[in-house]
Amino acid sequence: MAQFSMEIMRLTGSVLRGNQQAILTSNPIPAQITIAIPKARVTYSPSAEAQKARSLLSSASAWGNAGRVGLALSFLALFALPILGVIGGIVSFIVLTQLGKSGSFDATQRYNVAAEKVRSRIQFLQSNTPVSEAYATKNEIEKKLAEYERLVTDFKDVEKDYSSVRQKEQLDAHLSAHMLRGARSTKLTSGDLASLASFGFTTAYDAKMRNVQDAYGIGPVKASRITAWVKTVEQRFHFQAQYSDADRHAIQVKKGNIVSRQQGCADSLNKLVDDFRKQVAGVQSYTAGSDAQLQQFVEEVGQAEADLLHFKLPVPGIKPIPAHVTKTSSYHASPSWTPTSRTTSRPTVSQPPSAAASGTPSCPICGSRMSYRTARRGARAGRPFWGCSRFPTCRGTRNI
Repeated sequence: MAQFSMEIMRLTGSVLRGNQQAILTSNPIPAQITIAIPKARVTYSPSAEAQKARSLLSSASAWGNAGRVGLALSFLALFALPILGVIGGIVSFIVLTQLGKSGSFDATQRYNVAAEKVRSRIQFLQSNTPVSEAYATKNEIEKKLAEYERLVTDFKDVEKDYSSVRQKEQLDAHLSAHMLRGARSTKLTSGDLASLASFGFTTAYDAKMRNVQDAYGIGPVKASRITAWVKTVEQRFHFQAQYSDADRHAIQVKKGNIVSRQQGCADSLNKLVDDFRKQVAGVQSYTAGSDAQLQQFVEEVGQAEADLLHFKLPVPGIKPIPAHVTKTSSYHASPSWTPTSRTTSRPTVSQPPSAAASGTPSCPICGSRMSYRTARRGARAGRPFWGCSRFPTCRGTRNI
C-alpha cells in the first residue's frame, strides 16, 4: 500500500510539473513591450488656417513682385520727383512687411510637436505595461513546483530517514531510562548524586553525553566508575529491528502530513496558474488596446501631415520608438534537497535529549533548554526541578 501511494505521488508530481511548465510555456510574458502607432481614424483635409496661409502665400508672390517694382520705380523717381519717390518707397515697404507677416504659419514645426507627443505617450504606455504582476506570479509558481517536488522526495524517503536514526533513538531512550540513583556499582553518595543532579546529570544518557567531572565533587575515580556503569547499561541494550505499532503509526503520521501539504501546494498552484493566465491576457490586451490620449495625438499628426502636403512640403515622419525591455524572472531554484537537510522529529517520548552547550540540562522530550523552577502544588510543592523552556507547548521535566 505504501509503495502504491509513493508511486501515485511520483506520477502525480510528474504530471503536475509537466502541466504547469506547459502552461508557463504557452503563456509567455513578452521580453519586450512594443505598442504600435495607431492609424488616424479619418483622412484629413488641410486645416482652415493652412488654407488661409497658402492663399496669402499665393497672393504674396504677386504683391511681392509689385512691391519690389514699386521700390525700383520709387528709387528712380527720387531723381525726377523726390516727393513721389519717398511716398512710393514707403508704400512698397509697408506692402512687403505685411506679406512677411502673412507667411508666419510653420506647418513643419506643428508636425514635429505633434509627432513628439505621440512618441512620449507610447514610451509612457510601454514602460507602464502591467508585467510585474505576471512575473511575480510566475516566480511563485516556480517556487511551488519546487516545493511540490521536494514533498514527493520526502514521501519516498520517510521510511529510510526513520530507519536511519531509529537505532540511535532506541539506545538513547534506553540510556535515559536508567537513573544514576539506581547505579550501585558507582558507589556514589547522596551528596554526589545531589551534586550531579544540580548540574543536570540524572541518567546514563546525561553521563554519556557530557563530562560528569563538571559536577562539584566528582573526580577522575568516581567519573571512571560512572563511565563503566554507562558501558554496562549500553551492553544490555537490544535493538528492536522489527517495527512496532508506534513506529508504524509514526511513519503513517509523517506520510499523512506530507500528503496534506502536497494537496495544499497543488491547490495553491491551480490558483496561481489561473491568476497567471489572466495577467498574461491582461498584458496582451493592454498592448493591443486603444488609448484615448494617444489616439488624440495621432489625429493631430494626421492633421499636421495634411497641412504639410497642402504646402507641398516633405513629411518628416515619427522617429522610431525603442521597445521597452521587461524584467525577467528572478527566481532561482534552491539547492538540492537531501534527507540530512530535513528536521526529523518523532511523536514519541523516546525522542533523545540534546546536550546543552552551556551545561544546563536539556529536555528529555524535545531536546530544548530547560529552566530552573519551583513546584507550586502537588507532592513536590516547594521543591526545585528542571522544566522545559517551551512550556506549555512541551511539558518535559527533570528532577533536581
